[in-house]
Amino acid sequence: MKATGYWEWESSTTRGARLTPASVGFSRQLVFKSDGKVHIYHNRQPELQAVYRLSQEVDACQPPQPQPVAVPMVRYTAEAQFPNSDLRRYGIALAAADTTLYVDGVGLCTDTGAAERYRWRSK
Repeated sequence: MKATGYWEWESSTTRGARLTPASVGFSRQLVFKSDGKVHIYHNRQPELQAVYRLSQEVDACQPPQPQPVAVPMVRYTAEAQFPNSDLRRYGIALAAADTTLYVDGVGLCTDTGAAERYRWRSK
């Protein structure tokens, strides 16, 4: 998440609604810096800087299991324009042509979070 480049937002889905840069009127970029801050840009202009923290935590949305499994989580301040809480599950999918970041608000299981998708862009 902290390599040189940025994550370009492609879409968010929440409560059946799909948000995209075209539908909200701005692009969105995430840059996770080594200083422990995520820099969030709208239309490549600074929007927000927030301290982030990576962790492994048990996902409370998953059904109870005999051995709870910790999943990758990232915590940073939520933006007013996006319906996620501060704590989000994340996963990175590597493919030959591109790299995708999936971010799901932990409230998604109770219909209060969003599933976000980003593509990696090298600077």
